[in-house]
Amino acid sequence: MIVRWNDAEVTLYQGSDDKDPRHPFSAEYRLAEPPKAGKTSIWQYAKQITGASFGGGTDGLVVRWGDGELTQYTHVDAKGFHGEKQLAKAKNTVWPHATQIAVGRYSADQQRDDLLVTWDDGRVTLHPEIDTNGVADKAQKVLVNKNTTWPHATQISAGEFTGKKTMDLLVRWSDGEATIYPGVDAAGLQGEINVRPEKSYWTNATVMSAGAFVANDRADDVIVRWAKGPVSLYPQVDAAGTHQEIKIVE
Repeated sequence: MIVRWNDAEVTLYQGSDDKDPRHPFSAEYRLAEPPKAGKTSIWQYAKQITGASFGGGTDGLVVRWGDGELTQYTHVDAKGFHGEKQLAKAKNTVWPHATQIAVGRYSADQQRDDLLVTWDDGRVTLHPEIDTNGVADKAQKVLVNKNTTWPHATQISAGEFTGKKTMDLLVRWSDGEATIYPGVDAAGLQGEINVRPEKSYWTNATVMSAGAFVANDRADDVIVRWAKGPVSLYPQVDAAGTHQEIKIVE
């Protein structure tokens, strides 16, 4: 798991082979130091980061920056960020309107290299195989047209909760509701499953991410950081709900 802290430090938490969900990580590596007094760090300007898999080694990242630039880091490991590729230039007129990004396996390609984006006008778009196609308009698929509902999608994350051929999308809404969209692909959103009700405690979630955090078997675990600092792990989330909550940071 990659964490960008509010002082611009970036930390990698190495997954554990321990099947005990109370111990999801086995080591911590600092990938970027916080800036010294009077200095700045590029990571101060990261708006969203999402994990991805481009093949040929360790997983990578996609980062959306405050000036609209979109960057791919093809591989990330304990030594840092590798294979940097600019997907969208800084100060463009399009990507500042993106609100959330999540990379998952949403096409026939087995890599997690398909970028799903929510926009400030409510649109939801899919950019398949960004390592090959980038984010060019000609490859873009519009999954949801302009509307008044999706601007309320506060956080999104790709996961594997329903056993479909392609990955699912987990969405936390501004009212605390959380829903799973199973088997998202270029044809659109294939139904909706409610896993947290409106006005739930999840209104206090500040960061949410799905992944394989318990024995690294399947990306059906969800980590949530709450507004006052605690961190919870929900192992083996599925269509029936979030089930057990385990506090990994009190």
